[in-house]
This record gives sequence, C-alpha cells and structure tokens, in this order.
Amino acid sequence: MIDLKSYFQDKYQGGENFIENVILPIFGKDKYEDAYEEDVLENNPELITMAQNTGVAQILRMGTINIPMNPTDVFDITVNDHVQMKRNRVAVQQLVRRIMSTYSSAFMVFHYIDDDKWDWRFTFCSKQGNNHESTDSKRYTFLLGPNQSCRTVADNFKKLASKCGNIELSDIVKAFDVEALSDEFFDKYKEQYEKFVMFITGKKFVKKEGGWREKVFHEPHPQIYADFGHDDKRVRDYVKKMLGRIVFLHYLQKKGWLGVEPGNEWNSGNKDFMYDLFVKSSEEQQANFLDEVLEPLFNDALDTDRRANGDLYDTKVIGLPNNGVLRFPYLNGGLFGRDEDDEITTVFPAEYFSSLFTMFHQYNFTIDENDPNDAEVGIDPEMLGQIFENLLEDNKDKGAYYTPKEIVRYMCKESLISYLQNDFPRQYREAIRQFVTTYDLSALPGEIVEEVDRRLINIKICDPAIGSGAFPMGLLKELFFCRGAIENFDNSLKLSAISFRKTSMVLT
Repeated sequence: MIDLKSYFQDKYQGGENFIENVILPIFGKDKYEDAYEEDVLENNPELITMAQNTGVAQILRMGTINIPMNPTDVFDITVNDHVQMKRNRVAVQQLVRRIMSTYSSAFMVFHYIDDDKWDWRFTFCSKQGNNHESTDSKRYTFLLGPNQSCRTVADNFKKLASKCGNIELSDIVKAFDVEALSDEFFDKYKEQYEKFVMFITGKKFVKKEGGWREKVFHEPHPQIYADFGHDDKRVRDYVKKMLGRIVFLHYLQKKGWLGVEPGNEWNSGNKDFMYDLFVKSSEEQQANFLDEVLEPLFNDALDTDRRANGDLYDTKVIGLPNNGVLRFPYLNGGLFGRDEDDEITTVFPAEYFSSLFTMFHQYNFTIDENDPNDAEVGIDPEMLGQIFENLLEDNKDKGAYYTPKEIVRYMCKESLISYLQNDFPRQYREAIRQFVTTYDLSALPGEIVEEVDRRLINIKICDPAIGSGAFPMGLLKELFFCRGAIENFDNSLKLSAISFRKTSMVLT
C-alpha cells in the first residue's frame, strides 16, 4: 500500500488514480463496482443550475463500494470557481443532498480545475432518513493537499485498511469522528499545559480516589516561582494565557495572516509560520524562546500599530524569508497586550516548545467553526471554548461546563424557530421550521419572506450566564445563514469574523 500521508499531501491525481490507490486497497477490489465515470449532471439536468450557482463544473459517479447494508457511492466533483464554492456553503449542502440517493452513503472528492493552486477535499456523507428529514444528513470532510497536515486522515484510513475489506458503516463513521479528534487534541494540549506549569511549580494535579489532588513531583524553579510570588494559581493562569495566545495564532496562520512577505496580500502568509518560527530560530533564541521571540512578537508586533511602515516587524529570526522582516496584522483587542506577568523573565527549556509546536503541527486547524451536520475534520475555533471551560479552576462549583455543539445548535435553532413563528398563522409555522432547519428559501411562502427577514434583523439576544460565548455566537451563526439564504450575501466572510470574535472573547 502506498504512503497515504504523502499521497494525501500531494495535489489531486484524478478520480481513477484515487480509486486505484485509496479505495481499492482499503475496501477491496471485490467490494467495488465500477460506474465508468457516470456523468451525474448530464443524467440529471435539473441539477445543472444549482451546480453552476455553487461553482461546480462536473460531477462524476466513479462507482459503488458494497458495504454491508450501506452501499456507498464514490463521486468525483470538479469545481471551477474557488471563491464561489467557498461563499456558497449552504448551497453546496443543498446540492450534496440532491446528489445523494435516499438512504445512501457517499464519498465525495471535491477538487479544483487548477489543482496546482488549491487544496482538495474528501467528504463522507451519510444520510439516515428520507428526503424530508434532511437534518439527519451528516457530512464530514478531510481537507487535503500540500498546505495541510494529513496525519489524522492517513492514520484513520490505515486503521480501515487493517480490517482487510471487512468494513462496516460504523467503522467509516469512526474514521471521520470529529469529537474523537477534539478529545485527543485536548488531552495532548492538557499534557503540554501541565508540563509548563510543573516546570515552575513542581506540582501537578493527579486523579486519586475519585477526585483530583495536587502532587509534588520536584522542587519549584527557585527564581521564576519566586518572581510569581510563590502563587500556583498565578502561574497556572499565566501558562493558560501563553498557550492560548499560541493556539490562537495557529488559527490566524491558517488564514495566511502571519509572516506575510513585504508587499504581498494578507492571505499569502506562511500556513506553518509558528512551527517555522521555532525550528528556524537560532539555538540561542530557542534556549530563551518565550522572552526572546514569542513575547516580542505578541507585544511589539501583534499589539502595536505598525500600519505606517506597511505592518512590518523584525522577528530577528534570520532563517525566515526576508531575514525575518515580515508583515503581521495589528490585533487591538487586548489579547496580546503586555502585563506584569510578561515582565517576569521566564525561561523554559527549548525542548518544551519543540514538543508543543510539533504537536500542533500534526493537526489541521480549521478556520470556520464546524456545524454538527457539516464538519471539517480538524481543530476548529470551538476548541478554544472547550479549553477555556475544561481548564477553568473549580468549573463545577462555578457552573461552567463545556456544552457539545449539537446541543448548542439544537437550542439555538429551536429558540430562533419559536421567535420567528410567534404571531404567524398556524399554516406558516412548519414552513418556518423547514427554512431554519435547512436554510432553503424555497421552504418559505413568498408572502412571509419579507416579514421573516425583518424579524431576523430586529432580533435581540441575551445570555445572562455567558461563559465562552457558545450560545450567542451559535445563534449569531444561525442568523447569518438564514439571512444569507434570503439576501444572498457572502456568508463565509461573516462566519470567519464570528469564529475569530468568539475566539478572542474566550481568551480575554
């Protein structure tokens, strides 16, 4: 079997190549039935307009994998407009639902005509229910290509291959399990957090007799611990802030906003900037990486207005392009502002940051917060809320709990449906529910569209027990999707802003 990680990190090689190198070795030749590149749009002309509106040029059904009780079709989908595809997420969801047969599962490979320029996507769709129960449709996507970390997809597909063709639907669902990946990431993040804290305090919380107890592993660092006033909680809060800043920048670099070369656009930055910042630093810089490299980046670059000189900042890491003099955005939200704890000389071993950045480098950070029914398999901005609430001291006593996104989404949708249905005649209420559930404007009778839009504009949201902001941000996301369906504005840009606003709010 080929090296899957290398294959997935390469540009897309074409439908037949994908079948030959991925599908057949994993599922078995005897389980695959060739469809000889059946042209779906040609056979279903009613889908052509919808496809064109989402930037889709061609849909080919490559074949069917005969998985017990769940035959799974494989589609090769060519996209001719990257921007149009990205902006029309709701329309893409609707097109996918139309492509899929009732009670079916499918693998869909989305790739661009200019495949040297853009990444490609491998999506698993599973639809439990009939066409009227479209909310049960689940879509999970791995983002692949030269700019992506493909460790997770490669590892999960190797596990499928180890079953020697005896694969069931539950095995595939597990391979695309977003929550399992999030739990894995949080556990590794917590290990890193505890290591940094223990270096200063010598202590760590361990599970004992059904609870958590603080255990001393070694003597505290004599100088740093004293500078923090021998205050364990102050140390823990400092490490949380430091790691929170670092993980936030991993989302920012995904947008291409870090380490942009002079004169280039913001989205052209290095997608692996944080990892490269460490590995390309000198040994002397790595030995005092926090004070010599990171904190100056936080305070002098990200928290300082440098627009007058083209947003340039000298990282002093000469191994980077342009000898380290690069563009960085001015983030004036206070997240990177210098405080008294930043003034303390805090020197961690270089190995600590090497381990941290290597761990982060293994994961795909996604920019938009995932929808429970349409998720990109990776670490999305909601992880900041999970970290915040799970590392909050005495969180149970304070009533702070991490709420799974499925529950947040359900509560937000039901609240919005109830608000919109209020005072409407009974015959319109089911149509309103269908619209909020699917974002399909055709579900709304024409005579109530204007009033529904007015109510969406005038809605007021209040969450008195706000924590990480999951509920108000979740409802804001639903509002954008609903209004976007009516007014056809660019949802992707606003959703990106929502995700980063929530991320900044969590960390500050």
